[in-house]
Amino acid sequence: MMKKGLNIINVMIGAFTGIFIGHAIYLYRNIEFYKSRSIPWHEDLIYWGMVWLIEILVCMLIKYKIKKNFKEE
Repeated sequence: MMKKGLNIINVMIGAFTGIFIGHAIYLYRNIEFYKSRSIPWHEDLIYWGMVWLIEILVCMLIKYKIKKNFKEE
């Protein structure tokens, strides 16, 4: 049961990372859109990078709690 839970967390981490990388590529390729705005293109990337970091930290915390609970048993 523990392995299944950890595998799900690992898939979530991979999915979040893939989404972040895909979004970064999308932003870089559509740089023309950001030329018309007052903010640089990487400002949006910094925001989503912070969201990604929080998601990864939450997943790591859940992973730690699962491992800790199963070691106690």
